[in-house]
Amino acid sequence: MSTIKAGILVTAASLLVAAPAAATPLPLGHFEAHASSFGGFTDIAGDLSQIGRSAELPKVATAPSGMTTVVWQRSDGSNSRIQARTIDRNGYMSPTVTLSAAGRDAYDPRVAITTSGISTIIWSRNNGLGWIIQGARMDAHGKAGAAVNLSASGQNASGPQVSVAASGTATIAWLRSNGVNTIAQAVRWDTKGRRSAVLGLSAAGQDAHGLNCAVTPSGTSTIAWFRYNGAFQVVQAVRIDPLNRKGSVLNISAPDETGSIPQVSSTPSGVTTIAWSGGGQVRLARIDAKGKKGAILKPGDQNHSAFDLSLGVADNGTATIACACFTGAIVTAELIRVDAAGKEAAPIRVTTFPDVSYPRVAVTPGGLSTVAWERSNGSKVIIQAVRLTAKGQLSTTVDLSPTWGDSHNPAIAVTPAGVTTVSWDFNNGSYTIIQAIREN
Repeated sequence: MSTIKAGILVTAASLLVAAPAAATPLPLGHFEAHASSFGGFTDIAGDLSQIGRSAELPKVATAPSGMTTVVWQRSDGSNSRIQARTIDRNGYMSPTVTLSAAGRDAYDPRVAITTSGISTIIWSRNNGLGWIIQGARMDAHGKAGAAVNLSASGQNASGPQVSVAASGTATIAWLRSNGVNTIAQAVRWDTKGRRSAVLGLSAAGQDAHGLNCAVTPSGTSTIAWFRYNGAFQVVQAVRIDPLNRKGSVLNISAPDETGSIPQVSSTPSGVTTIAWSGGGQVRLARIDAKGKKGAILKPGDQNHSAFDLSLGVADNGTATIACACFTGAIVTAELIRVDAAGKEAAPIRVTTFPDVSYPRVAVTPGGLSTVAWERSNGSKVIIQAVRLTAKGQLSTTVDLSPTWGDSHNPAIAVTPAGVTTVSWDFNNGSYTIIQAIREN
């Protein structure tokens, strides 16, 4: 039985080490662990979705134990359906579970996971009258409950996001038309299946876009979006406390600069970091535990355009932003770090080659960062990754995906110990399938 030996992430040393060339991916049923000179597992890789129909757009969530859930959308021949699998700490996969009902299209899955491995999975589905947000819970063994409707019918809802507090209560947010404008909404869903009333978050009168959310362990949620203020698109945010009380809308970005696609992350202390693209460069601001917004920071090279932002924050408040950067000739990937006091380290260009897109970063509580992206190697699009230690030591670049087919849409999650899972969709010449690699 052959495996993808695409690379080895060595947690103890915080280094990436190149490994033999990619071979045929694992058949369905399990991941295979294989020994290395470091002892234990090196990499665990395989195909997650079945062949025969195309699957795409994976998302990943990992519990501290290493229990991982991967979700994606896949055609059943008539409609797009939402599917999921769990992967335990030893690499064994549950059977594939189809979560959305047949007969109508479902898209855009998202997943968040509790410390015990219970996953909240959400998506957007057409119910025949329009698009609604649905969700389901799945346990650590891959057993899923029935899908439930989270948004009201009658108007289209899209762009769902989910985050989970330490209690297991999920905050789910989405964008929905009120008949005139698209507004941000949210609901809470606890571990007993009880759901709060849906809260309207953004004001009517203009459309909200690009929503994202995060939650502290104690249950305070921050939801951010961007919205037209009459002259510019600006980033706004609102906090919802553990008792489901909504605060006032905060203007996060400057009123005279276009802001878009906010990324949100919260620390155990209750501080929330929001990063966004402002005027074509990276912008960052923080909201403290009492709900007060700090100054807008402008980290990174202000002479180059930055886009495709991804954000991770360590427990000490140090933010790591991964972004694609246009230098005037090529697009590369960069990492920008800003500590809790607002002090910025020099940006780190993690790639020296062109045609990089969609960098995604995951950060451990201790600050170890792993970033994965897609890029052309001249003939195919492949997934690559590097690591950056908390002290700023950068590893070598490792190819994760097979080099004989195109791979896109990397998704990444990491345990507190640094065990990283990366998933992507891979074109095998006939279909697009979901693959993943776990690197220890």
